[in-house]
Parts: sequence; structure tokens; C-alpha cells
Amino acid sequence: MQVRMRWLVVAAALSAGVAAADAGHYIYGEILTRDGETVEGLLRWEGEEVYWTDHFNGTKADNPYIGQLSAEDKKYLLSGRPIVVEEWTDVFQVFERISFSSEYESLHAFAVRFGDVDKLVRGDGDKVTVHFRNGDTLELEGGSNDIGADVSVLHSNGEESEWRWREIKEVRFRAAPAESKHFFGGINFGTVSTSAGEFTGIVQWDHDERLSVDVLDGQQDGEEVTLSFGDIASIEKVGNASKVTTIEGDTFLLDGTNDVDDDNRGIIVDTLDLGRVDIPWKQFESVRFEKTPSSVARREDFALPRSLQGTVTTSDGKTHTGRVVFDLDESLDVEMLDGSSDGIDYAIPFRNIARLDHEHVTRLDVTLRTGRKLTLRKADAGVANDGILVFGESDEPRYLRWEDVTAVSFE
Repeated sequence: MQVRMRWLVVAAALSAGVAAADAGHYIYGEILTRDGETVEGLLRWEGEEVYWTDHFNGTKADNPYIGQLSAEDKKYLLSGRPIVVEEWTDVFQVFERISFSSEYESLHAFAVRFGDVDKLVRGDGDKVTVHFRNGDTLELEGGSNDIGADVSVLHSNGEESEWRWREIKEVRFRAAPAESKHFFGGINFGTVSTSAGEFTGIVQWDHDERLSVDVLDGQQDGEEVTLSFGDIASIEKVGNASKVTTIEGDTFLLDGTNDVDDDNRGIIVDTLDLGRVDIPWKQFESVRFEKTPSSVARREDFALPRSLQGTVTTSDGKTHTGRVVFDLDESLDVEMLDGSSDGIDYAIPFRNIARLDHEHVTRLDVTLRTGRKLTLRKADAGVANDGILVFGESDEPRYLRWEDVTAVSFE
């Protein structure tokens, strides 16, 4: 009988990266239950979101800005929206075929980093009210597994409890006490190399594993191998497999699971200056894990949300200054500009953006406050953008169709 060996390389307790962990980087708060109980500690959403930079997602329950439009502009929106139905590339450029949809979707997806939220209040069914740290509120209704998720609480004594969504009345967020000694795990921090360059930040492997105690599974020569991320120095794509090098210098060529082959759902990097970068396996080349720097965001690093303020320039040379609602949707600087570039998806908080230049119908040139530039397509950056509302000095906002917008400069 053939005997198959199972390699197992996991940390005996907390990995080396965890020993230096700082509770300030992790979501912390208290849950108020429907039975009147209050529980406090580090929080984790359904075994996934655990850092302040992680996203809470949902769908906005309504869109109040549609009511700000004139009858003519409403008719324009409802008459049919351009959409990209096909995209292809050659060596030098990207081509898109644009069609029109007869249906207009007034509701928009929503994402915000946990660090920008003061509290979440459960409503009926899958309704949730998001309370931002500046006092603004937003109603969500479904649209994500974040709404309805079980929430784990790691208490100060190291014990863990789990709470069903239906048991939760409210979740209030705040910074973790400095003396916190227990953690869900260390941070997977590193630099990911792609066909479009390098991205450094908190790494989510396969849209899932983000802690050093999470494991990567694969097979080498038919034998199962399980590696703790806290023991991994680097991962390199090799064809439809992965070359994994441990901190101790051991090397494995792994295949056979979606952790290490082209069934991998992608690698997410939450960067400091850019925002969230979602890298498909096709564009992924390698990742090298590094010591977590002190610059990883803490609760206190998130400035209070502000309304978007800026100047919009249109194709007739006119400028319109005031409060900006982008894509008839995003009105706060903690909301995200979504788009794609070179097959990689980006979600950039508007507060990180200095300027947008819209000189081509299907793309958007983005200048970050750091000076970094990139060109995005699709989503908010593409032809299906619903336009911009500018609340200036007059009583009525000015609606600007997306095809007429040439630039937006944010204050």
C-alpha cells in the first residue's frame, strides 16, 4: 500500500509576526445585543474582515440625488445608458466596444473602510444604518455578505465568542486599549509584484487569508502541504503552480488547490497611499512578505469624513465649484472611486485623490495627492458614470453629464 506523507508547517502558537503585533491596527469595539448584553473586544467579520483598512460593503437603500435632477436630466438618464460590452487589447492599447442599456439602475454599491465608521445599527431584515465618524448616516440594504455575517469577539482575557447577525442590535467601534495582549493573528504585510508594477501593503491571499495564522494549502508530488502564512517568506507563480519559500529557507512547488493555482480568486493589497488593489491571478507574479511597519493604519489615523468639495471643468471651458456628488452617488471623501487598469481593479478613497482628468470617453486619468498617476477604465471611470452634481452658491445644484466633464479638482 502506498503511503502518502502530509507535510505540515504551522506555528506552534503565535507566529513571529504576531509577537510584535499592535492591537491598534485591528478592528475593536463593542456589540450591543438585542437581549441587552454588551460585549467588547477585537472584532472579526465572518472570519474575514479584521483590520481598520478592511471594507464594509453593501448596497445603498435609495438615491436621494435623483430627486435633485430636472425632468430633462431624469429623462436623459432613464433613456438608456452606455455600457462596455467587450474589451480587448493589443500590444499598444486597449479597445472597447460600447453598447446601450435600456435599464437605469439608480442604486449603487457602497464600500467604506471600518476605520471611517463610528457605528453600525441593524434594522429590519438586511437593512443597516452606517453612522460615520462625522455624524453623517447612510442606509444600506443587503448587497454583501458583510450584512448578515457572524461577528467574532476576542476578549481581553483571550477567550473568543461568536455572535449571530440576528442577535446583534448595534456595533460601536473605537480604538483598542494599548494594553491589549491577544490577537486573532499577525498581519500579512508585503510587496506584490504584478505585470503592472509593485504594490505594498496588507495582503489578502485568495481574497481570504490575511492573518499570519491563516494557512496556505497545496500539493507537492501528490503529498499535501499546509503552510502558515507567518512562516512564508515569498510566493512566486510558476505556470499553474506556486513556488513557496519559507522563512527557514525550505522551498515547495505547490499545485492542486485554489490557493496555489489559477483557481485563486485574486490577491488584494490595501496600500497606504492608493487604497485597495485587487490583482487577478493572471496579473500576479510574486509576493514577498515583510515585517509590518508602524505606518499601517490605526483607528486614530482615519481623519473625520468630509463632504467632497472641488471644481468641475466642462468641455465648454466653464468651471463649477462647490460640494460635489460624483457619479450621482459618492458624496463623502471616504467613499471609493472604482475602476480598472491593466486588468487590475482599484478602489481608491476620494480623499486620496487630487485631480481627475476625463479627456477620453472610456478612461479617466487619476492624480493622487502623493503625485502618483494612473489611468482607470470601467465602473466609476467609464462611460456608465451617471454624471456629477455640484452644489454651488445657488439654491439649485448643477447637474453635469459625464460626457461633458473634462476635469475635477478636489480641495
